[in-house]
Amino acid sequence: MASDKNTSRAWFITGSSTGFGRVLAEILLKRGERVAVTARNPDQIQDLVAGYKDTGLALALDVTQPQQIAAAVASAEKFFGRIDVLVNNAGMGDPADGHASVATIDALRHTFETNFFGAVAFTQELLPLLRAAEGARIVNVSSALGSLAINGDASSPFYHVKSLAYNASKAALNMFTVDLAYDLRETKVKVNSA
Repeated sequence: MASDKNTSRAWFITGSSTGFGRVLAEILLKRGERVAVTARNPDQIQDLVAGYKDTGLALALDVTQPQQIAAAVASAEKFFGRIDVLVNNAGMGDPADGHASVATIDALRHTFETNFFGAVAFTQELLPLLRAAEGARIVNVSSALGSLAINGDASSPFYHVKSLAYNASKAALNMFTVDLAYDLRETKVKVNSA
């Protein structure tokens, strides 16, 4: 499907090499949307934009690196002229991080850098472009584990998920999303969690 480069929405998806970010990028590109897809290793996403010379842009991005964030935003703005939708999808988790009594501070910091601080930094960098867009949207990809307490009940479907770092980082992302939505309530930028 051909896309009108001036009128189709321009999306920016962090963490597009696998999972939800990759599937969303595939759907959007097939629909004719303009999409910047990202991965720490851009070789992993070249196939996503193959055949979408005017509407697909593959970028190297580690959301824990401020210089890469600024460079990715600048490249997307230059290529598309604007950004209408930000999907903060980059995330990681390691079940080996463990429960509170064994989770290391380094594991907590590493996971929070990607899942929480990366989303905050990227949102703040891109926010001026989103404010300038008509009907912009921010979607923060979270997890049920960020809002459901895991209380040791062996019958819970979440009982065996033993990563304090992942769960806590997603809970923090949920609170950031709520606060951001409130902060932007009088603007045209809408904020959602997925």
